[in-house]
Amino acid sequence: MARLGIQAAEALDHAHASGVIHRDIKPSNLLLDARGHLWVTDFGLAHCQTDTGVSLTQPGDVLGTLRYMSPEQALGKRVPLDHRTDVYSLGVTLYELLTLEPAIAGQDRQEMMRRIADEDLRPPRRLNDAIPGDLETIILKACAKEAAHRYASSQALADDLRRFTEDRPIVARRPGVVVRMAKWARRHRVAVRTAFGVLIVAVIASGALLWRERRQTLNARALAESNLRIVEAQRFALDQQRERAEANFRIAQQAVEAMAQVAETQMAGQPRATRVRREILEKALRFHRRFAEQDGDDFNVRYNISSAHARIGEIELSLGHPDKAEAALRQAVEMDEQLRRDFPDDPTIPMSLALSYNKLGVVLSGVGRLGEALDLYEKALVLREGLADEFPSARNDQERAVLHHNRGNIYEKIGLTEEAEKAFRQAITMQTKLADEFPEKPEYRSDLLLTYMNLGKLLAFPRRREEVEAALG
Repeated sequence: MARLGIQAAEALDHAHASGVIHRDIKPSNLLLDARGHLWVTDFGLAHCQTDTGVSLTQPGDVLGTLRYMSPEQALGKRVPLDHRTDVYSLGVTLYELLTLEPAIAGQDRQEMMRRIADEDLRPPRRLNDAIPGDLETIILKACAKEAAHRYASSQALADDLRRFTEDRPIVARRPGVVVRMAKWARRHRVAVRTAFGVLIVAVIASGALLWRERRQTLNARALAESNLRIVEAQRFALDQQRERAEANFRIAQQAVEAMAQVAETQMAGQPRATRVRREILEKALRFHRRFAEQDGDDFNVRYNISSAHARIGEIELSLGHPDKAEAALRQAVEMDEQLRRDFPDDPTIPMSLALSYNKLGVVLSGVGRLGEALDLYEKALVLREGLADEFPSARNDQERAVLHHNRGNIYEKIGLTEEAEKAFRQAITMQTKLADEFPEKPEYRSDLLLTYMNLGKLLAFPRRREEVEAALG
């Protein structure tokens, strides 16, 4: 993990040297290819810097993924953002990859904002005692709330990680007690001032009344402090229980999805594994059904419930239950359509809706309801084309190519050969570009070959020999 961190830090340092701040570093934007090379992707929120080194982002702008934002970015502090915000985001990303838990936990925006502003990160070794102490020190320095206390550059972070991998002394040092207290006081200025004021009033009042009520005052203070400790202990216990429950749920969700992915891909088509594959998928199905039975008006809850219904549909189809798959996917479509009406400016909703349309189209096509399937593919394509124009960073040429390919199959089945040919050629144009741009991804080449084969069969039907040979190369 430290070596991957070195690759990511040096990639960011190269971008910073060119005046580019990524501003959205997170696990999903770090891709590892088959050769072990790490790629930093999705510069959709990146900004260039001026000649003076000040970010073009205006103070107060909040862009990026909240869980991985630096405090100055998330809280919209009136300071210019610089490359140290990427150092922080990479630090919390490495924290999560090492501990398998997010550095900033929380189910809603308000809770995460509070944690970013007021709470120091839990040391990674408390979550995984197998993490070396020096590596924990490096991560905590990269994740310092104050930009001045982080590494001065991404290259400095990479150099310290390299020292760790080579068993050499690292540069990072843990802050002492005085430094930690000073940092806490700076983050809680109002509370410190209020406490100081209350303390002064209490001292004056105690002095004035000491000669008459010294014993009574001391007893009252002792009782109040005792009650306060009890309340704080109860609050801490509740927080710990909630955090453990959330962590256990995330671990269970990751484990279930990992098993389901193996069953749907690696075990598919293996007769000896049929029974085990079905048992795994049925367990995943029960898990997602329990999640889909939640209720709530919060956006994140509604979005997650919709995603659970879509996943149920996929698993039901893998188990050979097209009727149940259709019912679950229609629930996902209905929820996504309502979310789109309630939150028209959020680009993640039409992305999810287009994906649900496509999945439902696959189910209906498989049972011969070709007209309905074609209508769903067309709707999904309209959404995807609109997203590509309005949000270039959200474009997904692979999914758009799949939609064109699926339309071509439907047109071929209903006898509209010209429309089928046009759809296949549109898919081939996108897939060729993807295969050329990303030669390290064999799935792009496989998709292109499949579309060429379907186009070849289409052209061979009216005996257009020359075009068949040209299509198949």
